[in-house]
Amino acid sequence: MVNHVRSQGICKGESDILIALPRGPYGSLVIEHKKGDAMRGATGEQLEYLQYHNAVGNCAVCTQGVDMAKAAINQYMDLLYEQ
Repeated sequence: MVNHVRSQGICKGESDILIALPRGPYGSLVIEHKKGDAMRGATGEQLEYLQYHNAVGNCAVCTQGVDMAKAAINQYMDLLYEQ
């Protein structure tokens, strides 16, 4: 499965959710999502991916559990678009 996904252009560390809709000062929302009962956090590659997106003007976060992911999305979507 991993090789198939990579053959489609997905790079190692790429996040789970991308909302490519500008809000506030951000160009997009990038979420690395972990299950609520996950015992491990984001990998080094995933953290680097998030750091890159934060550095270039996106909002990139790591969430754990559905409630945290929904809260991050709702908070992002409530921001007004700044031109």
